[in-house]
Amino acid sequence: MEYRQILSHMIYVARKAGEIIMYTKEQGFGRSLNHRGGASTTADERVKAFVREKVPQRFPGCGLLTEESRDSLDRLDKECVFIVDEVDGSRSFARGEDQFSFMMAYVVNGVPTIGIVSEPQKGRMIYGVKGELVEIKEGIEFYPLELREGVSLDNFVVSHHSSNFVPPGGLGVPEERLQRVSSMGTMITRLAMGETDVVIGSSRGLNEWDVAAGQVILEEMGFIVGDLNGGEFVYNKERPNMGREGIMIAHPAIAEDVTKVLRM
Repeated sequence: MEYRQILSHMIYVARKAGEIIMYTKEQGFGRSLNHRGGASTTADERVKAFVREKVPQRFPGCGLLTEESRDSLDRLDKECVFIVDEVDGSRSFARGEDQFSFMMAYVVNGVPTIGIVSEPQKGRMIYGVKGELVEIKEGIEFYPLELREGVSLDNFVVSHHSSNFVPPGGLGVPEERLQRVSSMGTMITRLAMGETDVVIGSSRGLNEWDVAAGQVILEEMGFIVGDLNGGEFVYNKERPNMGREGIMIAHPAIAEDVTKVLRM
């Protein structure tokens, strides 16, 4: 199937998921823990039900892995799999903050090839296709995304998700250029929009649905994405966690320098 057909359906799913999320936000929602022990809300559950209906219906030959669903290892025998985070940043959503998103990736033989990050509360959706394009949709307008220019070791901004994050000493990043962000989806959109340039952090709490969609978008823009040792991420594994080697996403203008410091 040609990628535009797959992308078109993914955009449809992301748009409808966003509508479900925002409707639930307006009407009120319950809070709970999902089967993995993570924070969940009524919005997560409603989006899960929608995704589990629409994706297999349109792509019966592909597997499906989502944060909220109980996993079926049948996906391991599939060439293609959709990886979905129904509401990335559920805690932020539950607190009434704006750091949440819907994320969806199409993975072929372990490699993410199409990714979407949708922020319905901001009316925007960013999507990318490996080897083809990266665009942002705001309202009814579509336009390409490009790397922020002029990034250097003197001005780059770092995003992280830890309350006790300490940047490696060799980077010399002052506090005013550190951004604490609670959602990976928000980090991804900030990188794509040129609001931050580097993400460094532990990967122990991250899973494939936290990273796959963003990796497509950011690599297509030119960002370097991998673990802190320079390793590449592989998807559709039996255990979908991102391992223990950490995560680094860096603007290409400074990626080599950042990598050297991290390996010192």
